[in-house]
Amino acid sequence: MLLSEILKIIKERRSIRRYKPDPIPKDILEKVIEAACWAPSYMDWQNWYYVVVGGEKKKKLFSYLEDSFKKIIECLEEDISEGVKKRTSFFLDVANDAPNIIAVFSDVDLTTTPEALFSVAASVENLLLTAHSLGLGACWVSSALYIAEDLSEFLGIADKELVGLITIGYPNEYPEPSPRKSGRVRWEGVDG
Repeated sequence: MLLSEILKIIKERRSIRRYKPDPIPKDILEKVIEAACWAPSYMDWQNWYYVVVGGEKKKKLFSYLEDSFKKIIECLEEDISEGVKKRTSFFLDVANDAPNIIAVFSDVDLTTTPEALFSVAASVENLLLTAHSLGLGACWVSSALYIAEDLSEFLGIADKELVGLITIGYPNEYPEPSPRKSGRVRWEGVDG
């Protein structure tokens, strides 16, 4: 693969939040996960762990997410801003739209070893770029961290820490890129 092709994939990838209902074949999802598992990792721990959810289990997961967020909003009604309520509603719309949801975990405690998060983030980036290169859209969302323990229990994961969810499917939107910020690099002692 040429550098120009790699840069094209990087520059064209977007966070996709609207999906077509078409299911993703398992062999395509396997390629996406394989790429994720080839990421660099701190001390070569390879501490990422993925749960790929689809079909009826995905519908049950969505219902669980919806019920859990409704309970939180009801309990904290007066303390939650309208913005948080809107973002939660938007997240639920996105999660409902996607044919698959991928739960992302770390099997290393992120509070005692924050470097482990870098490994998972690199793995997720591989996943997102590969998904895009295969004609899929995806979005890494952190809203589920508010219900991490409950979600882990729902998925039967007791010994790992939730890092986020990825919604994934065939895109039904193609957002324009946001402008890149300038002044994010300083060169020292580099000529030419």
